[in-house]
Amino acid sequence: MSEGSGAGPSAPTAPAPGNPIHPLLAGRAVLPPLEAWALVRQAAREKRPFSLLRFNDGEGAFLGTAANDQEIRRRILDTWFGTRIPPAADLERLKEAVIAAHRNVDVIGLATRPTPGTLFAASVEAAFYHGIVSDTAVVTDASVHIRAFRSGQLDKLLRKRRFLGIITGRDVADALKAQFGIGRVEQLLVPEEAGHGFAESAWRHYPDRFREIKRLIRPPFTGAIYLVGAGLLGKIYCDVIKQRGGIAIDIGSIFDVWAGHNTRKYMENIALSDGGELSRNHALLLAKLGSLGSAAQYVATADALIEMRRFALATTVLLWGTVAFPEDATLRARLAAVLSRTDYPARAMSEAVASLRRDPTNAEAAGVLARLGQSPKNSPWARVLRSVRRR
Repeated sequence: MSEGSGAGPSAPTAPAPGNPIHPLLAGRAVLPPLEAWALVRQAAREKRPFSLLRFNDGEGAFLGTAANDQEIRRRILDTWFGTRIPPAADLERLKEAVIAAHRNVDVIGLATRPTPGTLFAASVEAAFYHGIVSDTAVVTDASVHIRAFRSGQLDKLLRKRRFLGIITGRDVADALKAQFGIGRVEQLLVPEEAGHGFAESAWRHYPDRFREIKRLIRPPFTGAIYLVGAGLLGKIYCDVIKQRGGIAIDIGSIFDVWAGHNTRKYMENIALSDGGELSRNHALLLAKLGSLGSAAQYVATADALIEMRRFALATTVLLWGTVAFPEDATLRARLAAVLSRTDYPARAMSEAVASLRRDPTNAEAAGVLARLGQSPKNSPWARVLRSVRRR
């Protein structure tokens, strides 16, 4: 969980600039998120076992302190397990396994600057109450996964890997394989969290799938990277991965972004028109790379974004759709409707794409796309250009 979404309204994990560092962390070195992420990259280069875990409001409420609120704990469990909450004895065993997993980390993400009196502040107290912040672990902020994603550092880590393991409730293996040029993606699917799935799954994460996943975690070589987003049980999976020689990275809700699901507040606050890397990656994965396999899927995705008034993102999805399915009248009509409601510069882009489809050597149209993208090779517009030229 770890993103402020289990026990009430969702909240961002990024530290509030005006908040002081939590008193329990005052005497501890706390690395900025991207400096901590550099340790992940170093472990990948050196091909050595490693784990990065985040411990935030959900985990804190689950482990609790002497003053733990049982009602909040119950709501957290409802989010993770729905109507299939494990028996008390099993929960106690899971608690011990979660504590052990965090004691074995290389980097731990905590709510470093929480608002006093919140579940985020209580999570830091729970971490120290249970002794999970070891002397050897590097401490960073719990937003480390978001910072790595938005900065493009997660993309760089994944690009051209010969192997990537993912443990998630979101079916994104094909999209990630294509997006990052990965040789093999091993996807171990788990049921979606009850609090963030569209419906409670008919299959149980615990104990059935939990035992299977632990058995199936077999890194093909020392230093193989695994991305994990599987709620409370994902913390235990990360520990198993490290013990078996892999690199475990707890990225949580980033899988939701890749799958096109808006489950956290931080996803709402970054618009493509504002240059947000989150939305750029979101749109490119959704629309370019196989997770949308038909014109109807492009239209349905865009319609959902239009309902949320995310016109810029809807425009990008539709533009990719017109590249993939240039003869689809519904796509073209929906794109025209969106362009009439926004000042986004996609109108010029749309015309340039259409011109390049007719004539890939059209220098004027290529120049329009280059100016819109300010010429960076990895910009969304440059990728449109490359995609069109390949067709």
